[in-house]
Amino acid sequence: MSLNINKEKTSALSSAAQFDIINFAIQAAEENGFLNSFIFERALYCFAAIVLNDDRKDEISHLVSQGVVEAWEKLVEDGTMDEMVKNYAEALDDLSDNAQRWFEEYNKYTISARGLLNNIQELSGSIVQNAAQQLRDASSEAGVLDMLQLADNWGMNNRLPMEQKVRELPEDSLL
Repeated sequence: MSLNINKEKTSALSSAAQFDIINFAIQAAEENGFLNSFIFERALYCFAAIVLNDDRKDEISHLVSQGVVEAWEKLVEDGTMDEMVKNYAEALDDLSDNAQRWFEEYNKYTISARGLLNNIQELSGSIVQNAAQQLRDASSEAGVLDMLQLADNWGMNNRLPMEQKVRELPEDSLL
């Protein structure tokens, strides 16, 4: 693997643009842990169309937001894809090569032990975060904090006399 710096300098797609296009295409192609190559390939070109057609960026973005397959169909039908391939063939070839490697590497990662662990951590983290938020919401709505303060005032946290005596015994005691 080697980078061609001259090609990088003259490409219609900057490294940052390629990164964004591929990253968005991966996100669009991922469905519950499954990477859909059919969607990925089309999303790749749809997101490239947004970048390469600056005068139609809003229009194409709106199409893509409605669905990748639908946007692909319209962009093929209206000639946008033909025009893009004609004008930016080399940049699109480079993008496709980089995207293919990324897709394969990402696919391997998602089924690796580390990838599975990461997915579990993300899932459990969001579950815990949601539960904590629900508890905060419920506690403020139901006056739970007021009830706990009232219970504390009535002695909920007071120690029993026997418990106090046990705590006062020396450490070398048999108890």
